[in-house]
Amino acid sequence: MGSVGLALAYKTQKFRIILFGFHYSFWGDIAKRLVQHFSEHGVSEVIYFGKCATLSKETDIQSKIVCPKAYAVCDSENTLIPVLPPVNPFENHSFHFKAKVSFSRHVSVPTIVGETFEQRKVLGDDYDTLDNEISQIAIIAAEKKLSFGCLHFCTDLVRLSDDAGLRTRHDLERNEHEDEKKLLQEIFHILSVHLQNRVPPTALLLTGLNTQFFIS
Repeated sequence: MGSVGLALAYKTQKFRIILFGFHYSFWGDIAKRLVQHFSEHGVSEVIYFGKCATLSKETDIQSKIVCPKAYAVCDSENTLIPVLPPVNPFENHSFHFKAKVSFSRHVSVPTIVGETFEQRKVLGDDYDTLDNEISQIAIIAAEKKLSFGCLHFCTDLVRLSDDAGLRTRHDLERNEHEDEKKLLQEIFHILSVHLQNRVPPTALLLTGLNTQFFIS
């Protein structure tokens, strides 16, 4: 399936910032290969912002920003593989007092098709958030000694089988909620402060959000 991508670059005498987005996101280890490519062309820091799922509770949805500090990959056989964490540029960041930021334990799975009750049982209570890409990027970031940080917000709950009938007050309409818009503004503020105060030679911003936000 084809995707429409967007790449923007901003360069000064001191540093370069690259924004790279796909309307259909990056899908698993494709994201890892993208970051490997950019690392071979001078990128020293990667920041990925977008959406993920919560494994904890429904109230996490559209209520806070999550920034993973521990990573794992769950393979197609539902085997959990811990990932060596790369340097997180937000670990010592002074977040605005109004920003709701949570440092999470994150797991990436191969595909949303495989998000079954069996897989959810394997994940247990050891992880807080889930997606397909973040831990894959962390693997290559640690290998290439890149700084890597994430700023995501949760849009859905991956529940246990005992909660199969649980009804939530949220749906998965993209970017249609006022809470999401507020969280996006908080993410953009954090990015702005970070990039002004601590800029590496070349920073790569990845997003799985609709790229129309950055060209409108």
